[in-house]
Amino acid sequence: MTRRITKEDARRTIAMLEAVNPATETNEREVACYYGVSGLIVKYIAETWGDEAHRKILFRCGEGGYFDRAKEKDPEAILQPILHEAFEYVLGITAEEFCEGYLVWLNDSH
Repeated sequence: MTRRITKEDARRTIAMLEAVNPATETNEREVACYYGVSGLIVKYIAETWGDEAHRKILFRCGEGGYFDRAKEKDPEAILQPILHEAFEYVLGITAEEFCEGYLVWLNDSH
């Protein structure tokens, strides 16, 4: 079942998203928020930096070396710093600045 997220749900920051594991989360609303906000963040990046930014972020994340997610006890502890660094490298801003910009964009456009 697909649920729409509320404007308040959409105001979640990256830190709030990082606290949710959609693979193990049992609360349907939390999972819906996770994916809904993730989609909005993708849209924010495209509208602010262009579609090419997504590819650059993915490539930058891949430059960090390979690790087997299935063998890691806490793969998010490895992935989150890589993603933060990729945002800073590609977009030229910190994760905190990204969150601030996302919230301004959200208020202005939605």
